[in-house]
Amino acid sequence: MLWRIPALLGAVLVHAAADTAAFTPLSSLDILPDICDAPEELPRCKKVSQDSCQDAFDASTMSLCVDALSLVESLDPLFGGRYRLGESIGSGTYGEVYTAVDVLCGEEVAIKTERVDALETTLEKEFAVYKAVSGGEGVPDIKWFGIDGDYRALVLDLLGPSLSQYFHQSERKMFSLKTVILLADQMITRIEHVHSRGLVHHDIKPGNFVMGLGQHASQVYIIDFGSSTPFRDPETLAHIPYSEDTREEALTRNFRYGSINSHLGVMRTRRDDLEGLAYVWVYWLRGTLPWFGLRAQKISMRRGRILAKMRSFPVKRLTHSLPDEFAEYIEYTRALGFDEQPDYAYLRRLFRDVAAREGFEYDGVFDWTAKS
Repeated sequence: MLWRIPALLGAVLVHAAADTAAFTPLSSLDILPDICDAPEELPRCKKVSQDSCQDAFDASTMSLCVDALSLVESLDPLFGGRYRLGESIGSGTYGEVYTAVDVLCGEEVAIKTERVDALETTLEKEFAVYKAVSGGEGVPDIKWFGIDGDYRALVLDLLGPSLSQYFHQSERKMFSLKTVILLADQMITRIEHVHSRGLVHHDIKPGNFVMGLGQHASQVYIIDFGSSTPFRDPETLAHIPYSEDTREEALTRNFRYGSINSHLGVMRTRRDDLEGLAYVWVYWLRGTLPWFGLRAQKISMRRGRILAKMRSFPVKRLTHSLPDEFAEYIEYTRALGFDEQPDYAYLRRLFRDVAAREGFEYDGVFDWTAKS
């Protein structure tokens, strides 16, 4: 990989010094400057190195210089021997996401990476979850997973902008009712599929739902399974037993869209994903939620303030001026039992009733469609 260039070239230079002891060591010529240690500096690394090579003063040094430059060229990043790294398109707590091209077939893909020596890693677990939910509509396909040098990498379908990006690009910083109704139908279905594989997504937020590209531009995809947890025993298929863990490190990190029970430390199950969806939709329609902006000196104190606001704020007030079905959805999901099977068809029907009443068509036309 590109960021291993200095170490690899060091071996070339040491070998050369042994053969050309009478000459100035090549490293003193700065043929490979420090910028070659940074992946994003590959073009400038090549240019500076080429300029330095033109100043080489003898045939032996020139030969070694050419060898070194060939090595730089050959180390244009290829993950898994076939995926050429492109630009960064996202970053998170544990790693980076890049565009890439499969050099064998020309397909554009996305690569999620993390260092193998990271103190906290999630990519291997996320790969396992992607395998478990693979094949479902709106789930990106896995292309490759493995370790390359200092990095672990997961290669997936390249998708379009996230719903968070579309929301923040909107002029009003809100979505229309039609757009939310169309999205809600697909988002419930995506969560139902994840649940059908015995898993809870556990991190519902606008950035974890993205749109497809090309002929799939109107399809919603669900991504980022690094926080996913099982709600069934994989062998017996029995539902996990009720438990609580109120340690701060065990509580949800999703302050904005986490369910009430997740803030209380109750083990997350299907009801929590569904409740979180409702807060996303209300946020899109209103541009805010009552517990946004609450601050405190400590995280635990902030969580307490958010939880108090969520529990005390009336659902009817939260959904004031919105179709009654939004309040009905929230009340239903909050009333679900810990291990109760949600009625996904009923929840979809709520919003399909809104669509029918408002005259909305499921035509794949969203607020951003005409502007794309």
